[in-house]
Amino acid sequence: MVRCSSFGKALLVGGLAVLALAQSASAAGSLVSSLEAVNGSVAAQDDILVRWSLTNNGSSTAYVLRYQTPLFGVESNLFVVALDGERVPYNGKLVKRAAPTAKDFLAVAPGETLSKVVELSSIYDFARAGEYSVQYRINLGETLRPAKLGSSQPYREDVLSNEVAIWREVGAVADDNHLLEEQGRLDQPSLALRALTPSYISCSSSRQSALVTALSSAQSYASNASSYMNAGTVGARYTTWFGSYTSSRYSTVRTHYSTILSTIQNQRITFNCSCTDSSYAYVFPGSPYTIYLCNAFWAAPNTGTDSRAGTLIHELSHFYVVASTDDWAYGQTACRSLATSNPSRAIDNADSHEYFAENNPFQN
Repeated sequence: MVRCSSFGKALLVGGLAVLALAQSASAAGSLVSSLEAVNGSVAAQDDILVRWSLTNNGSSTAYVLRYQTPLFGVESNLFVVALDGERVPYNGKLVKRAAPTAKDFLAVAPGETLSKVVELSSIYDFARAGEYSVQYRINLGETLRPAKLGSSQPYREDVLSNEVAIWREVGAVADDNHLLEEQGRLDQPSLALRALTPSYISCSSSRQSALVTALSSAQSYASNASSYMNAGTVGARYTTWFGSYTSSRYSTVRTHYSTILSTIQNQRITFNCSCTDSSYAYVFPGSPYTIYLCNAFWAAPNTGTDSRAGTLIHELSHFYVVASTDDWAYGQTACRSLATSNPSRAIDNADSHEYFAENNPFQN
């Protein structure tokens, strides 16, 4: 997740103008995506490749977030991959980012097509033999319209490509339980282990000390959030970040925080400090419990909005064995909007879990 540096007034205005144009483009439905399987039948040992494209069919320039395309690598769950109608795990990066600014957008001119061949077998679970369906899917609505930019006009949230079918030949892994064990998805918090000391990779002694403090604060955040949910409270704090109440959604969020707290208390977390990019942190959701910490994490305060402690809540929620959250929206403005427009996605959004836990500004 990229921490925004301070921009001048002109750049801020320009950034909002870009966002407004992006909203307009998505509302008009001008961005159209297509997929093509490079090979419709793939041997067990071969890579699975698709040719992705995104075309602007409108009459004005459209804008799309760089990380919502695979042009620079896949660092979020951009594709819906299923085998026999059942979604398969995404094993690539999930990255904590800041709310987007103008520099995060790609301009797509009228009639222009962006295209790339994408290798999927290293980031999605294609281990079993059978016919897979693949579809590109991104959400534009929440990240492209802070506070709706004062507009209530209809807009299209999702861009969906066509589905392609790819047959994975016999010879792939057939033992599903063994596969899940390898991914760490059958791991459960061990009640025999309590408050384990973290392990560290490439972390200086000063960073290790900061991480001990951050993890302690994250535990306090998780404990407070779990207590709130266990009490059955439905105040502004809940509705701001997770939307209108239903018993099913509330139960899901309550389970999420209970598991996050249990993970902090009972699992050994590995902190990897080798990342040097501008994001906050990232994880591979099928590989608990390693968190990669990047430059913005070290520049963040220990507690408060987009804090170190909150970042740990965000990243822990991504693990499949914890809450299996995704990244539907980044930043407080987009997360508030998501809670209003789509509560089902809000309860699946990592930043929403972080902001509820940080509770800054304070709400009951």
